[in-house]
Amino acid sequence: MREQPFTAEEIRELRTLLDVAKIKKVTALYSLLMDGRDYDALANIYAEDALGEWGAFGTWHGREEIRQAMIRSYEGQIPYDGLHCTTNMWVEMTGETSAISRTYLHDVKNDPDPRTNPVIWFAIYDED
Repeated sequence: MREQPFTAEEIRELRTLLDVAKIKKVTALYSLLMDGRDYDALANIYAEDALGEWGAFGTWHGREEIRQAMIRSYEGQIPYDGLHCTTNMWVEMTGETSAISRTYLHDVKNDPDPRTNPVIWFAIYDED
């Protein structure tokens, strides 16, 4: 068991680990809110001036536009009919209040019919 106080370098590393854990928590929260179709709470995890680029699905500016786009994109789908399974998350702090991350998405359909292909798509989230 360690009996010496943390070094300054270890304290910096611990702060970084805490920041990385907070970022990972937001990514997990995104999946939970998306799958539960809680669009108001989902929009609130974005900054007011956020820019979201979803490839062929569109580019949306600002919290409210992102919220409206999510509503349109998932209109008619019930909560938890699909599940966002995120893995292999990598985070690098790029400054005091900034970071970049990459996460793999395995999006699967929650369908009891064994003849249905459960894979909706695989994707990569790149975020900063």
